Amino acid sequence: MVLDKVLAIIPARGGSKGIYKKNIISIGGVPLIARTIKAAKESKIIDRIIVSTDDKNISEISEQYGAETLSRPMDISGDKASSESALLHVLDKLKNETKYEPNITVFMQCTSPFIEAEDIDGTILSIKNGFDSAFSATTFHHFLWEINSEGCASGINHQGGLRQRRQDINVKQYLETGAIYAFKTSKFLTEKTRFCGKVAIWDQINKLNIEIDTPIDFEIAKAIQATKKSSDLKKLLPKKIQAIVFDFDGVFTDDTVITNSEGIEGIKCSRSDGMGIGLLHQLGIKMLVLSKEKNQVVRKRCQKLKLECFQGVDNKISYLSKWLKNQGINPINVIYIGNDINDIDCLKYVGCPSAPNNHHPDISQYIKLRLTKNGGEGAVRELCDLVANSFNNKEDF
Repeated sequence: MVLDKVLAIIPARGGSKGIYKKNIISIGGVPLIARTIKAAKESKIIDRIIVSTDDKNISEISEQYGAETLSRPMDISGDKASSESALLHVLDKLKNETKYEPNITVFMQCTSPFIEAEDIDGTILSIKNGFDSAFSATTFHHFLWEINSEGCASGINHQGGLRQRRQDINVKQYLETGAIYAFKTSKFLTEKTRFCGKVAIWDQINKLNIEIDTPIDFEIAKAIQATKKSSDLKKLLPKKIQAIVFDFDGVFTDDTVITNSEGIEGIKCSRSDGMGIGLLHQLGIKMLVLSKEKNQVVRKRCQKLKLECFQGVDNKISYLSKWLKNQGINPINVIYIGNDINDIDCLKYVGCPSAPNNHHPDISQYIKLRLTKNGGEGAVRELCDLVANSFNNKEDF
């Protein structure tokens, strides 16, 4: 099978009856169309990505995320137009105007928000050994029923009253995910259907099978993303956490200061951070605060949270390395959370450099664990919860 020209086409029209502007709504802060483009770009096989759309906003977002766009005519942009019509339009346009003819075409739908590159490539590579097309699916274990001509319930994939255990059903069944389809372009152009010639099935590695068609689907997807995000973040933590070291300003605070008429400074912190710190004290995890500023408010806050604190520290890495050596802690087992350029040396020194969501952009390249919360608005609590949950899920931490 020749794989030197593999084109991904993502149809994404602007209209939608179920959810307004569905293809550009965000899951986890990323528009659906962008999530699909990102997955396609992570493929090891796809070498060109084109979004077919009738919508200016979709075009702008698609190009921002690195895809080409092709304007779709109005007569194939309505809710009754088939996806195949959009695919055929793109392929015809490319052939007639640029002489480009892909060997393999991959059709991806942005209503499936959890597409992963390994499933894209798996679907493509399923087109071998005589197959002409393939689609992504997950194994299906449910019992289907229908109403027969007599008005009675009748089993479709089972014998009704002769109920078998699911594991005893001999025929393996699959549920089409609607996420990924791949086919030999020449065969598709002849038959004009995504299920052309001999069809293969790719059993998805990623079992998050959901298509967003209704508002409730959208809410389910958001809940899945939140759980998935937390799971992904936990994977970035050290296998053995021995200590957590915090910067103060911009981590425990929102990096602003309140000054009264007498010049006395005040700061804003999140009360929820205290509960998180308490959880880690219970788990026996060593913690330290390193702060460039020398401020009574910092000292008082750390005293209340029972945190060891060094203030007025210009050379943070010197204090950090000495403290870890005295504690007998390997830097690889340490999480450091900071938000600005004076934290760079410490971030580079430890095994898990982390930062609040609103950290200074110049430290981005040094961050391994980027939290979703801002400093002073729950970033510390988020980190504490991640660590506590990981601790509780391990037999030997």
